[in-house]
Amino acid sequence: MNQLVHQSGDRLIVTSLEISNHFGKRHDDVLKAVRNIECSQEFARRNFAVCSYQDGNQRQRPMYEITRDGFTLLCMGFTGPEAMVWKERYIEAFNQMEAALRQPPEQLKRMVEALAGEVLRDKPERRKLLRYRKMGLSVLEISRLVRRNEATVRREIVLMEACGLLQVTPQMVAKRALALSNLPHKGGAA
Repeated sequence: MNQLVHQSGDRLIVTSLEISNHFGKRHDDVLKAVRNIECSQEFARRNFAVCSYQDGNQRQRPMYEITRDGFTLLCMGFTGPEAMVWKERYIEAFNQMEAALRQPPEQLKRMVEALAGEVLRDKPERRKLLRYRKMGLSVLEISRLVRRNEATVRREIVLMEACGLLQVTPQMVAKRALALSNLPHKGGAA
């Protein structure tokens, strides 16, 4: 099941790349914000795990795997209406994932299948987006094909990813991060 929150070993985490992507912040600003958090070393060790990803140029780049507590502490400092929307979504995603993990596996599978079916029910445009995305097309390419704005297409894709209809690979995360790092920097707190 692919959501904003996922399991790494026995922990629920989000990555600094995902936070960067969803909050519309440069990844290097998110990394800097994590490094500059004024918390105890013990808290940092438990909640911010340094790891890496491969960027579009096949180079290893740093990122963090961040727990719910780490996410909460980090993102409390993010401001603005868009930041508040994403804070609420991440909290909801953590809670849903935690509840789902407590379900027996067969019940969890049925829930995911039901959710995926509901997302596609009577929605031929979503089926088309899903097919195009599985072909490897970018959000921009898909938005041009279906004649919808990029933000709408992106929201639909995130929904389908959250329902497990689309798998996000590390290469996709790296590609997104690279694309976001090339965007002009927006102001605001990191």
